[in-house]
Amino acid sequence: AHPGRHSRRPSAHLHLVEALLQVVEGMYRGGDLGEPDYHLLRNLILEDHEILASAHDKFKHGIDEHDLQELLTSLIRAEKARQRAVDEAHRAHETPSWSTIPKTLLNLLQVAEAQELIAHDDAILLCNAFVHGNDLVHGAWEAYEVMQDERDLLDTLIRIVRTGALTRDMAQSSNSAAAGVSKAAARHDTGAEEGEAGMSDEDVQVIKHLITTLANQGGLSASHKEVLLALADRRHKVLLAAYEVFAADQDLEEFLDTLRVTADHMASELAGPGSNGAGEMEESEDGMAARELKELLDCLVADEKLNNLEHVTLCRLIDGGDPNVYAAYDVYTECDDVGDLIDTLMRVVRREIRRGTAGAGHARASGANGHGAGQIRYTASDAVAEANGARSWGGELSESGEYEQDLGDEEEDEEEEEDEEEDEEDLAGGDLSLSTDDRKEIIMMMLERGTLDHKEAVTLTRRLLVDEDEALHDAFDAFEVNRDGRDLVMSLKTLAGDDPEAVPLSMGELAMHVDGRELEEEEDDEDDEAREARREPIVNSFSEVIASMGLTEEEATALRLSLARENVFMRACLEVFRVERDEDDLKDSLKRIARRTINAASLGPIAGSN
Repeated sequence: AHPGRHSRRPSAHLHLVEALLQVVEGMYRGGDLGEPDYHLLRNLILEDHEILASAHDKFKHGIDEHDLQELLTSLIRAEKARQRAVDEAHRAHETPSWSTIPKTLLNLLQVAEAQELIAHDDAILLCNAFVHGNDLVHGAWEAYEVMQDERDLLDTLIRIVRTGALTRDMAQSSNSAAAGVSKAAARHDTGAEEGEAGMSDEDVQVIKHLITTLANQGGLSASHKEVLLALADRRHKVLLAAYEVFAADQDLEEFLDTLRVTADHMASELAGPGSNGAGEMEESEDGMAARELKELLDCLVADEKLNNLEHVTLCRLIDGGDPNVYAAYDVYTECDDVGDLIDTLMRVVRREIRRGTAGAGHARASGANGHGAGQIRYTASDAVAEANGARSWGGELSESGEYEQDLGDEEEDEEEEEDEEEDEEDLAGGDLSLSTDDRKEIIMMMLERGTLDHKEAVTLTRRLLVDEDEALHDAFDAFEVNRDGRDLVMSLKTLAGDDPEAVPLSMGELAMHVDGRELEEEEDDEDDEAREARREPIVNSFSEVIASMGLTEEEATALRLSLARENVFMRACLEVFRVERDEDDLKDSLKRIARRTINAASLGPIAGSN
């Protein structure tokens, strides 16, 4: 207290105040008093609460510590009762609606509840605290609006709940709000007790009808429907919470996302020992893959290797069953190369961000027309990636880890013929709808498998991406219809051989043209100075490129060695960069080539060198 605060008061009164403060301090240090109550009591004592004034005469002739503790307890009860009365008076004048809660906050709480990071009652309590203007919850939301960090927001909300401050201040309002939302969701009158008890029979029937209707309309897969109906029969509280929010905001897309996430999360728990159906096993594997991928993303975010936009985009691709993401995961399960998985994910998310709404819309349209969101194993990109991952990446790594890719060795001709047949068989399964990226991946897969040599791959890549050759696209269109892998391989080889521009180039010549201009471009009208300015060879600036990638000395040496030996993968990498002008893709490819070169050099001759 301030030294002159009680200067005009009787000494007995000052003695009482000092005794009260000492008792409060002792109770706080002994753990009998929480920090909020400790500060509350100190303020009341220093402000001369009316109960203290009435107790003045009682303690004139001596002070008993037990009596002091009882006095302090009555002080706390009286003040809390007063605050509760004030809160009730405010709520009587105005009852805020959940419609004022931002959808981002509602969705975050739903997902957290589905993942069992926060209890259902705590989520309701946070919603009520927000609509009643709780300073802690609003402060957390305002921080999110500035930082746009959902992980930090969720962590802050969980900490707020654990302090118990909301339970003390919002207990009665949470009951009334939960009851109100339950009424809106079930479309009939229910009491607060019924809302707390869980789903009524009518709730179950309404939710099951909604799930069936959405599944029939294609919004939910058959496996999702089966899991969600089982959860409804068990009266799972997450379903009730999702339906309550949907009834309040009528956001169908958000409701569908919540149902899908819940179904994926709960599928493994619902699968009993007798659940051996193929559909259930496939769904369980996809759910496990999604969880492992998201755990990896969390680690990358924690290491600051993934920004918020990339994290959100990848999570959306995972939840949407993006074939490229799951194909990368399949390759990871075969090769156990987490570095390669991270590189692939970064390439996918950067391409998705650059592509924007138009590219994403095209991918969704082709998926909706031919495959369905849940069947991620049967799209074209996934089919190609499975062939590439299961046999090309994994098969080309021997048990000792050596990368076997010497295309010039005559002893491997028979193996290449077998690989070509395997390529044809792999590509021949399932209905396909191939984008330009898918077609490029097929060409690169054939290059890695040895079905195409590097000259043919360079020619086909240029004709696909630069010339947009109709004959080449016709060959892929025919493959989409007849699914004849052998016919596709023969067509590609014929087109590559018929190309008059497929002239062999040295690595130096190729590096001279990474500026993206056509190799046959006439330069007769240009003077020597302009020609030299336009031809800035990557070979001369290769050290700068390596330095900007943050590679180790061993990796940098491996890249220089690959360039000097005209490594076939280095050539393909530079040719793709010449066409696409994607620096991030170039750096990712160079890192992969460096790792492969180091791995091969530690076990034998440099793989892929001429």
